[in-house]
Amino acid sequence: MKKIRLMALAAFAVISMSAMAQEGFGSLYAQYNISNMKMSYDGHSHSEGYNAASLGYSYAIPMSDALYLDLGVAGTYSWKSKDGSKLNMASAKIPINVFYGFEISDGIYIDPFAGVYARVGIWGETKYDGGKGVDIFKDWEDGGMGAKRFQVGLQGGVRLRLNKFLIGASYNQDLMEFAEHTKINSIDLTLGVVF
Repeated sequence: MKKIRLMALAAFAVISMSAMAQEGFGSLYAQYNISNMKMSYDGHSHSEGYNAASLGYSYAIPMSDALYLDLGVAGTYSWKSKDGSKLNMASAKIPINVFYGFEISDGIYIDPFAGVYARVGIWGETKYDGGKGVDIFKDWEDGGMGAKRFQVGLQGGVRLRLNKFLIGASYNQDLMEFAEHTKINSIDLTLGVVF
């Protein structure tokens, strides 16, 4: 048992020392989110697209020579207007990713990543034909739409770091229902700066 503990401690020390040799870095980014609400019930499905924009910050913590843990926070504003109905929503997202930085040239990296996120709905409203707004997060019995404020999901994608700039694309899929029989997914296009 002592040998196992000693080996685990040695492995932890090696990982810690290699992580200290690498430096972490932050990034500030903007995203255009091409989002989709997919409703499925009794063998039938229907999708409704909407637009969203996000501003976020993340910090990459080195775990080995090229492996990083990326923690962040982002604010998102979503909107949709179709056939006299309007939807507006604000939310906050906490992404946690692991990525591997492949250096393809001096100062140029490709970072494939995968991870999880938690999203909290802050405010949401829908209006029909200019009428009074309906709070989407209130229960049906209270005159709302019964949407859930808290979501958890999976994400994956790739970023390209060009010295102090980054561009990327990712796919996100909620694991929980946003509303009854409804889940959200999105394709996110990212532009940012690294510091």
